Amino acid sequence: MTYHRQQGAALISVLLMFAIITILATQLITRSQADIERTRWLVTEAQAYQYALGGEALARQVLWQQQANLKAEGINISPIPNLLPKYQPEQGQMAIEIIDLQGRINLNNALNSDTRHSPISRIFNDLLLKPDLNQSLSDWLDSDMTPLTGGAEDFHYLALEVPYRTGNQALASSSELMTLFDMPVDEFPVLRPYITALKQPTPININTAPEMVLSLINANLSGQQVAGYRDSHPSGYSSVEEFLTADVMAGVNIDHKLLTVTSTNYAVKIKTTINDRTLWLFSRLNLDSSTGDIALNARTVGERFIVNTTDINKENQDDTATKPLF
Repeated sequence: MTYHRQQGAALISVLLMFAIITILATQLITRSQADIERTRWLVTEAQAYQYALGGEALARQVLWQQQANLKAEGINISPIPNLLPKYQPEQGQMAIEIIDLQGRINLNNALNSDTRHSPISRIFNDLLLKPDLNQSLSDWLDSDMTPLTGGAEDFHYLALEVPYRTGNQALASSSELMTLFDMPVDEFPVLRPYITALKQPTPININTAPEMVLSLINANLSGQQVAGYRDSHPSGYSSVEEFLTADVMAGVNIDHKLLTVTSTNYAVKIKTTINDRTLWLFSRLNLDSSTGDIALNARTVGERFIVNTTDINKENQDDTATKPLF
């Protein structure tokens, strides 16, 4: 009887040890699989980032070549970015878009100008029907604490449910517009394609500005007609004077200081997909038109945006994502 009891106890011990070994082996396999997956993800992430940097380098080369070609032809304007095709690197895909940021309305221009009748004012009046936001922006940018009529300073923002103070300095990103007092945040995407935030005041490049931006320069200016001329003249306007004396400007009075045909601020939007990993890179570049040098101002990784590309037949298409970046 004792012998059978000892056999039973030994069998239970063996089964218990086998169960423990099985559990340990399962945990080891699971942990190894997690480590392998984590390593694969990190390697793919690094590869996607390197591809994106390659896309940035390609965009810089495109800008440099366009600038060199213009100088060789004696044309004193800045490059007009064209849509680029999608690229097919090994095991992935890359979309690149070059943007002239001076083809947009620089919100920081409000620091050094009377914005009552400027394109900035028309953004709030015409697109948002919120004229007081013009004063709120000026108060956000200036260094004093005295609110303009219809504007807002610290005591307006400190009374909010989540209090904060005014910036009292130039905007670092156009998305800061969403922090303005009484700004309809859900309507910000309406403005985003037409605005930017550059450190220094900048004129609008009439050769690269979208139709809407051109229309906001002056209430009597037809952005559609200006864009139509540009479509029929790939090199655009050779000078601001040529633009101001064009037929489309008949009866329209615009301060020439608001306009330019040269730009120094460009951006590159890049979306790379490697296997199942997608990475978005947004880079800001500074182009020195006199030397052709291109310097990197900033890089941002992570926020999703739309990249406009073209296929080999030059048909525009959108590489859709959740929202534009700036």
